Amino acid sequence: MLAGIFTLVRLRRNHPSKRVILGQALKTGAALTSLVLTFFFWSWGFHYARETLETRHPELSHIPTPAAWNRTRNLLVQEIHRWQPLYKPLSESEREKEIDRSLKEVLRAYDSLTRVCTAPTKHPWSSWLLDALATSGVYSPFFAEVHVHSQLPRIALPFITAHEKAHRAGYADEGEANFIAYLTCRHSQTASLRYSGALMTYLSFARGPRFGHNKDPMTPLPIQARDDLRNILDWRNARRGALARIQGRVYDLYLRTLGVPGGIASYGRIARYVTAHESTQPPCPTH
Repeated sequence: MLAGIFTLVRLRRNHPSKRVILGQALKTGAALTSLVLTFFFWSWGFHYARETLETRHPELSHIPTPAAWNRTRNLLVQEIHRWQPLYKPLSESEREKEIDRSLKEVLRAYDSLTRVCTAPTKHPWSSWLLDALATSGVYSPFFAEVHVHSQLPRIALPFITAHEKAHRAGYADEGEANFIAYLTCRHSQTASLRYSGALMTYLSFARGPRFGHNKDPMTPLPIQARDDLRNILDWRNARRGALARIQGRVYDLYLRTLGVPGGIASYGRIARYVTAHESTQPPCPTH
């Protein structure tokens, strides 16, 4: 972008035709864009070629039975009933410390990662852009930074933050990052993370045949949890404008180009992973 502007100014001073100015600016812009995309691919995109969680943990590749879906959904409902009355918002420093602690413990026990680098979550000035794109958070590989929307509903903050930190730990796949976020919250020592993880994961079970087409997903939840869930859904729905829809299509194409099955639908793979995982002996202790 800056190179394109510089080219325009330099050419303008030499008084060439407008066609020449536009042509040179487009070439410069295209070259710069290619450079940025190439850097992005080699700094992050190659992670999609890494060995998948399903390869290291074959149980995750199993297609759960309807009975298994129901058991896991009921487990999440029990978690929500247990932790919602105990929920207490953590300060930002407390939340960061607990997410980092739990994430390291989970990755060490579940995926044998002995060294996990963490960094403070940022709530950048560019949250207005995340807002326009209906994006809760993003991991920036350029500076290895985790960015989370500054106006995100507080109940969703722990889960979304853990998701982006999972990206930083090398889990590029959205379904895998969601699953690691679930484990991070599930094995936390605080009601804040336990409630956030259970409620956000429940969203993946509250649609379609996994729940039952004729059932209201709100019915099994306590009243306050219903309000929290509606607040999260309202926040999402209020940001689904034209720009967000375009961004969704572009990101879906990007993921499919990198060989991610289902593209943007890979976010929903968390339901299968959680069901398969909870059907086996958990590798981490439940606090």
